[in-house]
Amino acid sequence: MHPDLEARKTPASWLYDVGKAYVESGQFESAIEYLRASLDVSKRIGKVRSIAECLSELGTAYSHLGNFAEAEKVLNESRFLYHRARDNRMVANVSRELGLLASRSGDANEAVASCLDSYRAAQRAHAPAETAAAAACLAALYGQMNNHTESQRLCAEAMKRLGEIPSGRMKRQLLEQLVLVLLNQNQLEEARRLMLEASAIEE
Repeated sequence: MHPDLEARKTPASWLYDVGKAYVESGQFESAIEYLRASLDVSKRIGKVRSIAECLSELGTAYSHLGNFAEAEKVLNESRFLYHRARDNRMVANVSRELGLLASRSGDANEAVASCLDSYRAAQRAHAPAETAAAAACLAALYGQMNNHTESQRLCAEAMKRLGEIPSGRMKRQLLEQLVLVLLNQNQLEEARRLMLEASAIEE
């Protein structure tokens, strides 16, 4: 970033950027410290989108630390704000995080409900990457529940949308998730093909 642009950053956005960087590097306790500070500033100045963004990243950090109750709390707060702002793409992202969180907590029904919310929001937003990610999550969940027909249908939909997603971290993560779904479906050759495609994408 150009130094002049960096200098014009608000304290809230600077703290958020540092917190998000810590999340991405796996330093979750440090991430929480900076994200909480950013959240406090954003609340004082009434920046609703910044509040929603902080809450979403906090949810990721708390989830990785195993604090599922706090993760669920902040993610639900974030989703509510995005719903109110009618930002369906971000509703899709946060709902998917809630679905993954419910799955880790062992609540399969809640996981499916949240991922369905993600899928529908992504479709409303006409967002191929988010639609594919939600479909892949649902495919994995239905596979675990032995609903193989739905799992295969949603896996096929996610794969169909791969060409619409730019190469990058999200596409690599999606490919890796689909590899696991395909392995569960015993589609070994297709799983191998996607695994090679994922490995060719630089982090």
